[in-house]
Amino acid sequence: MAASNSNDDSMNFKPVLNALEAHPEIEVTRGILLPGISETALRQVETAYGGPLKPEIRDFYRHHNGVVIEWIWQGSDLYEAPGRPREDAELPFVLDLLNDYSPPLDGQLILLPLEEVLVPDFEEFSAHSDFGTEIAYAEYLEPEDASLAGPAVQFGERRYRSEEDFRAQWRYFDFYLRDSGAVLLYEGGQPDPTVLFVETSWSRYDPARQLPLSAYLNRVYQDLGFRWRRHKYFETPADKDSDASPAERLAELLENYPLRRKT
Repeated sequence: MAASNSNDDSMNFKPVLNALEAHPEIEVTRGILLPGISETALRQVETAYGGPLKPEIRDFYRHHNGVVIEWIWQGSDLYEAPGRPREDAELPFVLDLLNDYSPPLDGQLILLPLEEVLVPDFEEFSAHSDFGTEIAYAEYLEPEDASLAGPAVQFGERRYRSEEDFRAQWRYFDFYLRDSGAVLLYEGGQPDPTVLFVETSWSRYDPARQLPLSAYLNRVYQDLGFRWRRHKYFETPADKDSDASPAERLAELLENYPLRRKT
């Protein structure tokens, strides 16, 4: 059973989806907002994790325990043809979703359910996952590499025995393309865990390109999943929160679209 909405709507993506659906030049090809996690289930996840999450993170998952939104703007040169079927019936297996590259997307959000991100061990990951147990850890896409068992890794205040141990704490969180996106670093008890940007078949990361989860969620909310700004999240100082409505932010994003427009 989903929990009632929080008093804070800053992490409610329903207005975001509504704004995209209402825009006359936007095609929403997938719009799935899973029901929010119940307070009981949320506390169970936090207990297993080792402590409570930051209020902004709890607020997001109270609204939606998983989000999949994809959209295309007809004004971009990426747009090929109208009428792409919309798929809302059920939460899809995420790698099947990412296999579909025709036509390319202007906006995309694939935020995984909380109990599928904050899992301490693979064995504890539910066999009934909506996304499939094989994507619980980024390491399961990586070929075996003996070099990963090399020197220890110091990341912030935490020290890992090897890079292999460090990577074993990565959890898929948000997908940009099939081979790149954002992973959450499992830090048991940390109220605002770290999100890392990883690319090149989920193998290359830069410790400097990181954000707290709460800041990452806020940037996604402000940018409506606009794909051409996602990589910038890790390269720029925190943006000032906008009081503009999702519809107003969408208009601004399209006005400043960075790629060549159709003529």
